[in-house]
Amino acid sequence: MKSMTAFSRESVLLDGVEYTLEIRTVNGRFRDISVRLPFHLRELEDQIRQAVSTRIDRGRIQLSLTSAGLETNKPNLQVNLGLARQYLDGFALLRKELQIPGDIDLALFGRLKDILVVQPPEEDLERVWESLSEGLNRALDSINRMRLREGQTISEDLSHRVQMISDLTEHIKGRSEVVTRVYVEKMTERIKELTSGLEADKDRIIQEAAFMAEKCDITEEVVRIGSHVRQFKTLMNREEPSGRKLEFLIQELHREINTIGSKAQDAEIAHWVVDAKSEIEKLREQIQNVE
Repeated sequence: MKSMTAFSRESVLLDGVEYTLEIRTVNGRFRDISVRLPFHLRELEDQIRQAVSTRIDRGRIQLSLTSAGLETNKPNLQVNLGLARQYLDGFALLRKELQIPGDIDLALFGRLKDILVVQPPEEDLERVWESLSEGLNRALDSINRMRLREGQTISEDLSHRVQMISDLTEHIKGRSEVVTRVYVEKMTERIKELTSGLEADKDRIIQEAAFMAEKCDITEEVVRIGSHVRQFKTLMNREEPSGRKLEFLIQELHREINTIGSKAQDAEIAHWVVDAKSEIEKLREQIQNVE
């Protein structure tokens, strides 16, 4: 079992340039990858996304890459002199023909498109990716180790809570058997009192009382809860991501406990039902951070 919360940072040095990778993962229903790259490395985004997708199945993943190093690896400013001369000639013609006074302001050229162009540094992307992929794999290894460690802590808490639900269900089951038996006896006696002096089939009276008691029977719900608990424990011990399946089982546990609560006509059972619902809610909160 893995948590969905982790952070990792790795650096790679290539040709005097230091590339720094940061990965942060948080809980999310699906896999959602956000990548921030320097402009000149944007072509590597698909490869980075693919590499992350093979290692992380679920959650929000935020990855950023920065670079710092030699001047030769910084963006270059290029001046388009030919275009600037054409603009200058055009301004001179306008000033002459329209008799506009004053000089041509140099700042005007800074606002014109394509006069000053920032060119990204030339990169051998194949070489860069070869180095970056090694750093990315180390970062993902670190992320998964952290997710496993936290997942173990979550697993221990889940085990404790699901066992409490199982124990509470056993208490409910035992109490329900007593309550049902007493209910049948009381109903039988009550029906006999009401039919006193009348001709009545005793077997039919007992049968009707048992039928009414059956409406309060929770055997099926208890059996299903036991099945859900066993599946829950099995999924927790699997290596593959199981968060979505565990969420479904929690919904089913909540449904069965609710049904028991609606059938129960006993204060003690109602108290245990409230305790079980509380534990299920805590399970639900923890599962939100399980991959």
